[in-house]
Amino acid sequence: MTATQEHVRLRDIPTCFEGIIPSTIATVDSDGTPNVTYLSIVHRIDDDHVALSRQFFKKTDHNTIVNPLAQVGLIEPETGRMFLLDLEYTHTESDGPLFERMRTHLDAVAAQHGMSNVFKLKGVDVCRVLSCTMAPCDFPEPVPPRTPDLETAEAFSRAVAQADDLDELLQATLQACQDLMGFTHAFVMLLDESGERLYTVASAGYSTSGAGSEVALGEGIIGLAAARRQSVRVTNMARELAYSRAVQASSSDEGSGLDSIPLPGLPSVQSQLVTPMLAHRELVGVLVLQSERPGAFQATDEWLMGILASQVALAMEALVGLEPSSNAAASEATRGPCRSSTTPTTRASSSTTST
Repeated sequence: MTATQEHVRLRDIPTCFEGIIPSTIATVDSDGTPNVTYLSIVHRIDDDHVALSRQFFKKTDHNTIVNPLAQVGLIEPETGRMFLLDLEYTHTESDGPLFERMRTHLDAVAAQHGMSNVFKLKGVDVCRVLSCTMAPCDFPEPVPPRTPDLETAEAFSRAVAQADDLDELLQATLQACQDLMGFTHAFVMLLDESGERLYTVASAGYSTSGAGSEVALGEGIIGLAAARRQSVRVTNMARELAYSRAVQASSSDEGSGLDSIPLPGLPSVQSQLVTPMLAHRELVGVLVLQSERPGAFQATDEWLMGILASQVALAMEALVGLEPSSNAAASEATRGPCRSSTTPTTRASSSTTST
């Protein structure tokens, strides 16, 4: 067995599962006729299992019924290395945490482009990984993995604990997005007193602050992440848009019709990570990261953002001094001073620009 044929652990090729480059799946009919098509999502469950989105592929579905074996081709976007996964179909899930996570991702993309009734996840095919090997190439070395700086994380935790008011807490949060995660474009939205809309209170790195801009719960990527209390990570928005337009030639802007103030945003955004801020299971708001680079946000970033967002939400609750169930009152208490004040936005933006 050559070096390129050695088994590769799925955990060692995380960016192959980000959907930056479409994956292929090959199946065979009972008479040996092959069928190859593209997949929108290949989700790594663990080192021995992956989940495939079941949407429009009738022929693939038929083939897996008569022959459970398949091969999926993955491409590592940073290096171009290709990996071949030999799979065996085990079962289909149509509910549960795994299904809901993948459904939320597809629904967020659909909602962003006005296609909520078109993009429907029928199920999630769970497959056992029989082998994962790298195709022969002249550049077999992987890129170094990104690891969080624990010292910077501890400094952020200390800054959150020492924040005396909401402005200081928001400033520390936006600064952590840059110092801890290396991303300079971020904004924070809070739930309003009605519990039906999110409004922007602080941003960093944008030409305009977007303070006061709104999104309805359930609308677009941001609204859906908030409504379902689940993080949504889109790694190639250009590809998602092209895919959606191939299904239906229509689109809609995030938060359209709600507010004349535009959301903070990059003109050529390629990656977006939306993380709900929860305190005692109650929604406080969302933290949004953007990048003009495809694949900027990986699973480790999502996990780290989840920790950051939860700590900020709990600190925010402590600052307003309310009970966990009093979201509407907390929103009303914070909305007044934050919405009319540009202090956190100005400070965060200027600090980002100066680096």
